Amino acid sequence: MSKSPKLQFIELQEKLIRERPEAHEEATQLANRVVLCKNANADHIWKVLWNKPLYANARVSVARNWADRLECDILGAWKTWGSHPDVFLISQIAPGINRTSFKVEGDLARDIINRNSIALHRLYRIQGAAIALRKRAEIFAKPFADLNRSGQGLTDQIQMLQNEFGPGWGPVTILHFLTDLGLAVKPDLHLVKTMSTLGLCKEISPNKVPSLKEAVRLNHLVMKLILDIGNKSVTPHNLRYTDKILMEISRLGLLNLCSQNSQIRPGSEAKNETTYSIQGM
Repeated sequence: MSKSPKLQFIELQEKLIRERPEAHEEATQLANRVVLCKNANADHIWKVLWNKPLYANARVSVARNWADRLECDILGAWKTWGSHPDVFLISQIAPGINRTSFKVEGDLARDIINRNSIALHRLYRIQGAAIALRKRAEIFAKPFADLNRSGQGLTDQIQMLQNEFGPGWGPVTILHFLTDLGLAVKPDLHLVKTMSTLGLCKEISPNKVPSLKEAVRLNHLVMKLILDIGNKSVTPHNLRYTDKILMEISRLGLLNLCSQNSQIRPGSEAKNETTYSIQGM
């Protein structure tokens, strides 16, 4: 009989710690840097929000390069981007993501765009997040303290934020933001590969972008795994840590440790769509 997903994950985690301690250290650091919504003001939120559209359908190395280029212009940009056509305003004037589909207004906008090669549709999405954050900050000192309140499921959170942030903010990009808040995991291909190889979500393909339903299901499965390996509760810190560990296990090529003849049926570990609360918010 093959080992359970829980034992396989524990072995893989121990192997990662032994052989790639730098990856484990990075996971620990990310967990320690989680931005807790209940304590976060607009500037805290903006630091983990603005760059997420840069990573959508892009190589990590390329997205990081774009983020580095924008770094000097982005501090406090939530206060100005999309605020007024004389300052910074990108408007979509036609369908699609081509440059001709957007209109740029404002000296600040033109200056930033002239100095960077970042696609307008990505800057437009960042602007959408800035506008949404600004609206919340006008009302609440802690703009996103309402996230993960009792009674609001992950699906509702994602759809709410999509409506607020506007076009281009798909479920995976929203989840990327929520990951840095310790509220979710991002269902990238490596995390899905690890979970699938463990036998926990074989019905979700790592070769395509997951649907909203699949992404939420995957999050519930990861939260269940966190509890199964001995944690008393799912917290922002252990959720962020586990997200990174699951991703690195696949990215670093450690999955050959898993049994190739798992007797666990696809999806058998989570037939019930239990909603897991996150403690310590």
